[in-house]
Amino acid sequence: MTGSLAMRPFSDVRQVRPESVGSARALLALWSDNGHTSKTTQKTPRAPLSIRPTAAITVKARFLLTRKCSARCGYCHNEGQTDAGASLLSLHQIAAVLDTMVRQNCLPQEIVLSGGEPTLHKQVADIARLCKSTGAHVSMASHGGHPDLLEPVLPWLDELKLHIDDADPDRQWRSMGIALGSVQQSIAIAQQFRGLHLVANHPLAQVQRTAMFVAWARQLRVHVKIIHRLQSRLQPFMRWKNLGYTPLDATTWLHRNGWHRLFTKRCTDIHNPEPTFFVDTQGIRTRLEGVSQPIFPGQDLRALLAS
Repeated sequence: MTGSLAMRPFSDVRQVRPESVGSARALLALWSDNGHTSKTTQKTPRAPLSIRPTAAITVKARFLLTRKCSARCGYCHNEGQTDAGASLLSLHQIAAVLDTMVRQNCLPQEIVLSGGEPTLHKQVADIARLCKSTGAHVSMASHGGHPDLLEPVLPWLDELKLHIDDADPDRQWRSMGIALGSVQQSIAIAQQFRGLHLVANHPLAQVQRTAMFVAWARQLRVHVKIIHRLQSRLQPFMRWKNLGYTPLDATTWLHRNGWHRLFTKRCTDIHNPEPTFFVDTQGIRTRLEGVSQPIFPGQDLRALLAS
């Protein structure tokens, strides 16, 4: 299949960083060329690509691949729920949205693959590959409990965010229903991919446990983002300096070893300050808690952002 991304070596695709709309358009056309087919996908729809003469704007896209999840986090604030069924966002739907974004100069600077648990989507590797072909920064949020399902996705990711509740195997299992051993296997596999940024997202629930978690993650050479949940009142009690960290800015801390970083984030109603599209099987919206509109050809994304 000459000219297809499926036939190109991994290094050729990962190093692509389009600097113009034209190159992003060419990459998307390459994927659609000859109706790309893989073991896990049907033909990707082809469409003539033409760019409207409007100034480019950069946006963030969050594809909620499935509402199914194999974890059981009682506090889950993500878009998916454990009992929400197996509704899947298809490769065709994602290709249509990306095509529309390119046509309208709404260029994705970052694409997040989320859920639910995205590795439960059988097309997730092909979806990640398609997203990477736009030149965007591609990240995925996962609990890391299925290393065999995660591994095929990793070549197409720039960042992997693993949600981990506890460094203690028993507490981790009680909290999430995800085996810590499986998560550690996912971490080991991910670290084999050079250039892949790996972060452990950890909810702040108890000061001593969080301090132990940070030490555990540092030993595994995994950066940590501490999530302060809305009901948490523990932020003033965390003494990062006592753990060997120096502030770089209001939300970033660097360990005295010179490389391990801590990030802090508080859950608020404003999840994404930049223009963001949330896309799931119900359609597309610009706010996490907003009402989705059906996806259709020629949809005016700029008007959607302005609404």
